[in-house]
Amino acid sequence: MTTIATDQLNRAPGTLSRALRSGEEVELTFHERPYARVVPHDDLERERAELAKLRAEVEQLRARLGVDTAA
Repeated sequence: MTTIATDQLNRAPGTLSRALRSGEEVELTFHERPYARVVPHDDLERERAELAKLRAEVEQLRARLGVDTAA
């Protein structure tokens, strides 16, 4: 993972785009503290799809067990 200070973004914007194009996650820091994480779009979409699949499986298991899903 690449780490970039937020004040570097104006001075070296290519650093962020290069890291993302190579598939890396980028952690942004502000005053040397983690501030945000930027992930490549494809990774985000894949993680969302996996999460949706897991949620569906959990709901199926709850239905089989008769567990109230409102809880």
